[in-house]
Amino acid sequence: MAWNPETYNKFKDERFTPFLDLVTLIKVQPDMDVIDLGCGTGELTRKLADLLSGARVLGIDSSAEMLDGAKAFANAQVRFEKLSIEEGVGLDAKWDLVFSNAAIQWAENHEILFEKIISNIKPGGQLVVQMPAQHHNVTNQMLLRLSEEPPFHTELAGFQKLSPVLNIEDYARILFENGGSEITV
Repeated sequence: MAWNPETYNKFKDERFTPFLDLVTLIKVQPDMDVIDLGCGTGELTRKLADLLSGARVLGIDSSAEMLDGAKAFANAQVRFEKLSIEEGVGLDAKWDLVFSNAAIQWAENHEILFEKIISNIKPGGQLVVQMPAQHHNVTNQMLLRLSEEPPFHTELAGFQKLSPVLNIEDYARILFENGGSEITV
């Protein structure tokens, strides 16, 4: 799916609020190795790096269009690569902080994905993630039902985007089964 950075930036304020909430959960340590999964235009990745003294931050995103804008936010502390979230967690690297703000909900198979993410965290490291769980709300349920009716079913060729987001209890189980010791939801 192609992303449009201009449209994305129209909702900048809406993305900043959960980002700011999320960074308050980080236990800042010196010289952290950090990956931002789904960094978008890179603006928030740079803000994250600015909050983490001496951190080395890699922002990844699968959209070349979004990463074109990220170049403006790169510096000696922050770099960007075109990788999907799945490719990013497949890197041969360990991280002090795995961070993601409103991106992981686009990736599939969270049962497996979160196990891979957790396996890339250094001992004592942190996973700090925010993702909307929109499949529970009435509007999205109505839209899903509507997509099954004519003429939408035909026009969409039967396509439906089902959310891979799990229930909170499932994430808690995955985290605890994979060594998580302190969870804030």
